[in-house]
Amino acid sequence: MSSNHSNRTVWIYNDLPPGVVAGASLMADNWQRALPAFGLTPRLFAPSGSARRTHDSDSVTFRTMRNVGYPGDWHARFSLLAELRRVGPDRPDAIIVATPLRVGTLGLATASIHGIPLVVVHSSDMSSIAEYFGSFRAMASAASKLLGLHLLSAPVRSAFWRREAMAAAFRTRRHAGVITVHGIRAIYSEAAAIVVLGEKMRREVDSWNMTVPVHTIPLGVDRLPVRDSPVTVKWPEGRLRLLYVGRFSREKNVELLIHAVRHATDRGVDVHLALCGEGHMVRRLRALVTELGLDDRVDLIGPFPHDELQAVYSSADVFVFPSRADSQAMALNEAALEGLPMIGCDPHVNAVLVDGQSGIVIEDDAEQWAGAIETMTDADVRRSFGLRARELAERSSEKSQMFKLASVVHDAIDRARSGH
Repeated sequence: MSSNHSNRTVWIYNDLPPGVVAGASLMADNWQRALPAFGLTPRLFAPSGSARRTHDSDSVTFRTMRNVGYPGDWHARFSLLAELRRVGPDRPDAIIVATPLRVGTLGLATASIHGIPLVVVHSSDMSSIAEYFGSFRAMASAASKLLGLHLLSAPVRSAFWRREAMAAAFRTRRHAGVITVHGIRAIYSEAAAIVVLGEKMRREVDSWNMTVPVHTIPLGVDRLPVRDSPVTVKWPEGRLRLLYVGRFSREKNVELLIHAVRHATDRGVDVHLALCGEGHMVRRLRALVTELGLDDRVDLIGPFPHDELQAVYSSADVFVFPSRADSQAMALNEAALEGLPMIGCDPHVNAVLVDGQSGIVIEDDAEQWAGAIETMTDADVRRSFGLRARELAERSSEKSQMFKLASVVHDAIDRARSGH
């Protein structure tokens, strides 16, 4: 990057609070931390339930759309329209939208109304959104955002109602999903660039046949810090130690792991599973463990702060990740950097998970998973997979990937200034 790219400002809009152990939040934290090294000064717009966080943070936080706090403010209140008006004096050089939900919509509207170059990071699988929020809530939310952008943005209206685009959407989607996906597609039509995190999201965006440039840039992940007083996980002696790290929610498919342990145990495999995380399915998972007679073989642990998870990963033998709804699954990178072999269901979720090289990719069938677990009892197999997993993960460092993202943002700014 040339020196004339210094001191540019970029506003980041994200719908998860800072510091949450979830992909979109970790992604925004990553950008805030690393973008300044590449000539971009970020300001994060994100929700927060904490007035203290508003006071202490460099970010702009939303408790509601009518309660927006800036650094140093305890009780600042701005309406959505007031927020759009005040962009004038503070106008950024570019906007990055990480999630097209409530706060993300403000970023999309701000970019449209003020003609600010927009980079959209397509990081959410549509099925994952529906699972997490529920189909009705997801559809209602998508419809309200689309309506708002219809009122604010003529280009979005034009893109949404183009006959050929609507026809293509109905050929490839069914009922409610048509409006959600087609609406997202119309919104993205105003972007200067779209960034996807991997092959899975690239396939989805490519199927929309858009003219906006699309860049595949997985989020860079460095090894988590090694702590002087690390978190300890109590594993029974002599058992194969399986670890899952992530949210306990339906789309993560965690129940499959418990059934797989039951099948593996019935095969005579001496195995123990630790499920590390939190979520609304905790009680259901505990009940399933008891129902299958696995109280001595499955533990629910944590949650732990993200920067303390290194010791949790390094204590395990195998990392297991049954989700098909993730766009990158950063936990796979974190596990791979600790040299863990992996078992997963989705061959396109992350470049570090390669069947037969860094782990085993199989269908979401408990009996097949039991077979894969049995294969992992061989220490030589685990060692070979683990070495390859680390090698693949080290290719996508935070610095190397942030350079690529910053280049896309700078290019969007340059093209806007040159009239292209």
